[in-house]
Amino acid sequence: MTFFPNLLFAAALALPAQEASRVLLVRAGTVWTGAGSPLAPGAVLVEDGKIRAVAGTIEAPEGAQVLEWPTGVLTPGLVDAHGRFGVRGDALEPTEALTTDARAIDVFDPRHEEFERALHAGTTAVLLAPGEGNVVAGSAPVVRTGGPEAARILVEEAAMKLSIGSAALRGDREPTSRAGALAMLRARVAEAQAGGRPDAFSRFARGEMPGLVDAPENDEVLAALRFGEGFGLRLVLVGAARCAEIEAGLAGSAVVAGPFDSSTPMRELRGPAALAAKGVLVAFGSSGQSRDPASLRLTASLAVRGGLAPETAMRALTATAAAIAGVADRAGTLESGKDADLVVWSGSPLDLSTRPLAVFVLGERADLARAGADRTRRPGDPEETR
Repeated sequence: MTFFPNLLFAAALALPAQEASRVLLVRAGTVWTGAGSPLAPGAVLVEDGKIRAVAGTIEAPEGAQVLEWPTGVLTPGLVDAHGRFGVRGDALEPTEALTTDARAIDVFDPRHEEFERALHAGTTAVLLAPGEGNVVAGSAPVVRTGGPEAARILVEEAAMKLSIGSAALRGDREPTSRAGALAMLRARVAEAQAGGRPDAFSRFARGEMPGLVDAPENDEVLAALRFGEGFGLRLVLVGAARCAEIEAGLAGSAVVAGPFDSSTPMRELRGPAALAAKGVLVAFGSSGQSRDPASLRLTASLAVRGGLAPETAMRALTATAAAIAGVADRAGTLESGKDADLVVWSGSPLDLSTRPLAVFVLGERADLARAGADRTRRPGDPEETR
């Protein structure tokens, strides 16, 4: 009998590949799901980048990788509801006030070192917002801070960025006043609602996507609320935490607070708690490009110092931020079917002495050592079993 080994080898390569599914079981002393009471202890089963089960105890499937942190706290990855980091160049168009077709995704650089810094601080997703220099600055995407580049973009156009504050007013072009900015916005929204175009601004004008409105002062918040109500728009007020004393119109709205630091006055730190008490959805954002993308936990911790309930602060870092960003079906809570973006902490994330022990994006563990993180084994670091 004559054999043709090369032909047999080629035929074998042509057979359908049966790739083994990637199964990971993560156990921790506490699992904060964001969708119910914390589990102590708890476990999350991950298969092919998706959460398959969350329970107090889960038996390891055959062949699964098992990682255990007996004293660790497992949470969803943090979501930055208004970030300005990780871009190359500047999408700002200084000569035009309304840049409705601009897209922040076009300057998104997945290899930017600031994304790695955010990832290693526990932030796995960010609503990447344009700046405040235009009345309409364009659309904002939601992107992952890590993982395969092919999977980094969750939503290309998740929100429209607007500004009626002083940053959008210039002396060398219209508008030069808030009244002029609002007049421009009203005319453009009315045109978009009548035109029926499929572009991002028209989707915002029809209420199909939210608008992030830079409105840090009382009169700006009131003007934005009246504008939104007049057209049936979905608005998220950015920087409005200092305006918690406003009573009319805030209930049922959404606010992105922060960033806070040691210089933030207590009046502003009390804002998130006062807003939450009025039924306002509160999330946190790192905002300006000069800000540390790891500032989310500091903002949340200071808001708790100002009276915000810890449970509400944790949701502001995760579930509420994911809802505002339009990715609540994929991120923000630990539930079956959602993306396996997870963080294991050495303690409560609201305690600033806590450090991330491990970060997973789509079930793949990030290499914390690459950013110079402390990899010295300590009590609470993982025990790997099979």
